[in-house]
Amino acid sequence: MVEALAARWSLTPVMGAPVGGGGTSLVVRCGVGNGAFEGVAVLKLTPDPALAVAEADALAAWAGTGAVPSVLARDDGVGALLMEAIGDGTTVGRALPDPARIGALLGRLHSVPADAIDAPPLAERVAFVFDLWERRRSASAAARARVPREAMARGRAQAEALARDTGAARVLLHGDLHPGNVIDGGPAGGLVAIDPRACIGEPAFDAIDWVLSGEPDEGQTAQRITALVPFAGGSADRLHAWCSAFAPMIEASRAIRTG
Repeated sequence: MVEALAARWSLTPVMGAPVGGGGTSLVVRCGVGNGAFEGVAVLKLTPDPALAVAEADALAAWAGTGAVPSVLARDDGVGALLMEAIGDGTTVGRALPDPARIGALLGRLHSVPADAIDAPPLAERVAFVFDLWERRRSASAAARARVPREAMARGRAQAEALARDTGAARVLLHGDLHPGNVIDGGPAGGLVAIDPRACIGEPAFDAIDWVLSGEPDEGQTAQRITALVPFAGGSADRLHAWCSAFAPMIEASRAIRTG
């Protein structure tokens, strides 16, 4: 498939050196020289074409905001997406950027109207994420020891109640905005989000991982909430509630990562 797409889109893949991949995709760095675009791009192949279509539609909705990579070409039939390369593709990971830069990214993402695309509601995304992490927790002795089943259940119930709140603001959410899905585009480009799982819901949802990343103490958590709340719906209580709901899941993730 890479060979066929390379011929059609005038790509020179750097074979043997994928940028990354996971359970849903493989990304290969490519040189491009097709007249319409000259430079470096990344070719993303997703075995489930529906996921690729949803991602491409979301990136198109955010086009022009500077919050996501530009889409250069797409083939919905085979689940292929060609995007501009952002830097060397390294995500911010544990080196958390200044909260003002995170806030700027949130602002750009949430500037797009909720009805820009036909995305699922946040409640659906919450159910998917908790289903996934309940399975991962159950499969990990370290996570089971550190995070009781009851804590996950309480977090899920709280998150589902928050997602169902019809009085909350609604925007187009990234849906998976953790530090592993953000690349630093430098002073000119700012932070750039990748791998969206777009959904419609409350702005605070996209800020959860930025409040809880690392192992912040209570004071650090409060400081992060204060810094990010202007870009996350404006309510410190709502953002705190979302973070409380997801804290057991994020602790399970830490346990799996560190053993």
